Amino acid sequence: MGGASWFEQSSAQVLAGGFSFAAIPHYSGAGGFALNQDGVPLVPGQNYVLSGFIYTGEAASGAAYLDLNDVSWEVTALVPIGVSQWQFVYETFTAGANTATIRLVRDGNMDWPSRVYFDEVAVTPLGSFIPVSAVPVPEPSTYLAGLTALGMLGLSAWRNRK
Repeated sequence: MGGASWFEQSSAQVLAGGFSFAAIPHYSGAGGFALNQDGVPLVPGQNYVLSGFIYTGEAASGAAYLDLNDVSWEVTALVPIGVSQWQFVYETFTAGANTATIRLVRDGNMDWPSRVYFDEVAVTPLGSFIPVSAVPVPEPSTYLAGLTALGMLGLSAWRNRK
């Protein structure tokens, strides 16, 4: 394994707001790294939902997930790798302490320099949680193909009127 891996703010893939967090491996091969958010306040015994969106379209292998770090009531919200749209993921848990550490994790066999992106990560009381699904954002080539098809239909209609 060579070099460090890191997270950075990125505008390359953004679901909402001005940026997401990009997980960037600095090597190819087995390993893993995480971005930790310490001290998220909780009420012990209350039910919560850990949720967020993950984009894995640049990655060919490994794993990407959200989790609570090393607690007996840990949950892991995992998504498939290689999906070129935002994936919404969530898991419920009952708080066992008054704080938790949330981790954004890139793990397993990674291929450098592929990135995985995380956005809109949250811990929400279960009673306030409304599950959503990611709205696929078409790639620019999809728009181009649609405009081309529309142009061809228009041309065909115009020629048929002559």
